[in-house]
Amino acid sequence: MKRSNFAPCLFLAFASLAVQALPGAAGQQPGPPSKPVGAGQPNRVPPPIRQGYSITPDVAAQLEEGLTKDPEDVEARAKLLGYYFARGGRGVPAQEARQARLRHILWLIEHHPDSDLLSGSEATIDPVGHPLADADDYAKARAAWLEQTEKHKNSTAVLGNAAWFFKMPDKEIAADLFKRAHSLQPQEPSFPDWLGFVYATGILGVTSVNQNRFPTGVDPELAKGPVAQKFREELAKCDDPAVTGAAAYALAFEGMILASTGKAPSDVFELAEKYLTGALAANPGNSGLQGMLSQLYQTLAMHAASPELRAAFMKKRLAVLEMAPASSDSQQRLDQLPGLVQAAFDAGEMEKATNYAGESLRLAADHQDQRDYDTAVHKANIVLGRMALRQNNVEKAKTYLLTAGHVNGGGVLSSFGPNMSLAKELLERGEKDVVLQYLELCKSFWTSSRGQPDRWIEEIKAGKIPEFGPNLNY
Repeated sequence: MKRSNFAPCLFLAFASLAVQALPGAAGQQPGPPSKPVGAGQPNRVPPPIRQGYSITPDVAAQLEEGLTKDPEDVEARAKLLGYYFARGGRGVPAQEARQARLRHILWLIEHHPDSDLLSGSEATIDPVGHPLADADDYAKARAAWLEQTEKHKNSTAVLGNAAWFFKMPDKEIAADLFKRAHSLQPQEPSFPDWLGFVYATGILGVTSVNQNRFPTGVDPELAKGPVAQKFREELAKCDDPAVTGAAAYALAFEGMILASTGKAPSDVFELAEKYLTGALAANPGNSGLQGMLSQLYQTLAMHAASPELRAAFMKKRLAVLEMAPASSDSQQRLDQLPGLVQAAFDAGEMEKATNYAGESLRLAADHQDQRDYDTAVHKANIVLGRMALRQNNVEKAKTYLLTAGHVNGGGVLSSFGPNMSLAKELLERGEKDVVLQYLELCKSFWTSSRGQPDRWIEEIKAGKIPEFGPNLNY
């Protein structure tokens, strides 16, 4: 599969993170994370650790000196964890940062294994993969954690912190610890969420993720190994929709990213659909699951082997989108309608597409100050224009195209650009002048285009039909 073909799926999947079903993003890559969290603590880094990101070498030296006199100054130790995590290899020699991190992390594991300071990436040590990674250091911290989990078998804080530490380098241990913690505290939602995440990354062979949970390292051989097989079997038997939903979400989200590089298991989308469908049946109001399942169906439709199979996937997508009740809030309804318009058209449900497009335009006319007003107008006119072409009404289709271009932009339109599907169909009918007018209009709102409209204009003037790529499908 070509990488470019996945771009619209990835863009929309990333945009859907605002309503994701899993906890906040977290990774094990060095550097100040944009959204670092610990297990069970979404979007939160203890303030002293965050303060440590920006302290100077002189302040760090003073804090180290102070710890020789007062080892229990946990706040100072937290600042140093943040300092070495952020600066290691970036101002502080990597070896010096590794030695200091190991010293502070081991001390915390041995003296305060239930501390929040151990629930984030700043307190992890990876065996390989980046300048702060070290196999020997990892082995020492691993042994310390295993000792503490035996001593504190009934402490969910200790088990959760240890599971967080193991979630990438030793997923089998992490899964066991998350299961133990969940059995002790079943009402805590983060444990099944992270268990599902570990299952998914194990099945995919992911070895590292960044702060936004995008996979940055993957070993396809691990996806074929015994741990991945064990996770598949455990998921197949799991009757906890929180776990299967989290696993499905991660399989779909990370699977789409890995598929763009050819590194995803061949059945990843089948697995994601199976578990997303099951989780959504158990949680019908979960907008994050709905968004990812609808996006998954769009991805599958894009790569369908036949028009009939494509339409079948789009019918499934439409059904998922229609699960959400029509919101009485105008802003929320404007958010819902563009997806419904596009899905209905792609599914061949022309009556529904016409109705949704009409609703979009009526609602947008009364709420021109609302966010996504322009997207709703743009999408509705593109679909109505394509429907006009199906009836061989070229002049009407041209009018719809220009109306779609007369918007102010914002959001997806300003960043990702216009939908070019109607423009392409008109070019195929020899109507290049109206497409050139449309692109000139789009230049006014596509603020991050980097000159793309002008390049397309030059190709069209030369008698070519450009490769519009992802702008045909979003």
